Amino acid sequence: MKIEGFTLAEVLITLGIIGVVAAMTIPAVINKYKSVQLKAQLNKSYSTLYQAINMIYTDSGMPVTSESYPEQGSFVKDLKKYVKVLKDCGNRECSEINSDDNTLNNYKNFTRTSNITYTFFDDGQLILEDGTFIMIENLNVGDLFITADINGLEKGPNALGQDLFFFQVLNNKLVPGGAPGTKYDIEINQGYCSTTGNQSTNGFGCTYKALTESDYFKHLP
Repeated sequence: MKIEGFTLAEVLITLGIIGVVAAMTIPAVINKYKSVQLKAQLNKSYSTLYQAINMIYTDSGMPVTSESYPEQGSFVKDLKKYVKVLKDCGNRECSEINSDDNTLNNYKNFTRTSNITYTFFDDGQLILEDGTFIMIENLNVGDLFITADINGLEKGPNALGQDLFFFQVLNNKLVPGGAPGTKYDIEINQGYCSTTGNQSTNGFGCTYKALTESDYFKHLP
């Protein structure tokens, strides 16, 4: 009985076709997975911080505003009571600061074309048990900001609006950066979340879009 099989040429052609198909589909699958993962991490971080602000307000009975925390580092002391902290980095221990212009070397703007100013993140820094890196800014002039690196210091891209998300505390609630009424309202200035902008503030307004647009993470710059 004669047994017929594939020739070497046929096997090589088949493997070549499989390789081409894999090269075309695997990157899309990986990007989709990353998009879903980032979305889930952002939602988790938002929920954790939102609940923490609510609990601070409920337990203290005082407004959660920058005026309530006039001293540098005073707000982070209260926040620590309501989140699971792995490490307290003080005001700068976990940051890579460029002393020439006071910017962060390890974080970029939305398009990764510019460093971002350290003064937005220098009133307390925490690494949470799930790896989230929290940075706080509380000025006694009406602004209280919380920024979350949702996948941690060691994972990229370390860019505003991509894995680093900016929030503002308004009326005792945590509000996504870029939402109506926030300091970096994207309805007033679209440059706060632009896929082409180079300014250092590009990305401060992206949190609102990331939470409200279903395909946001599929179209990062």
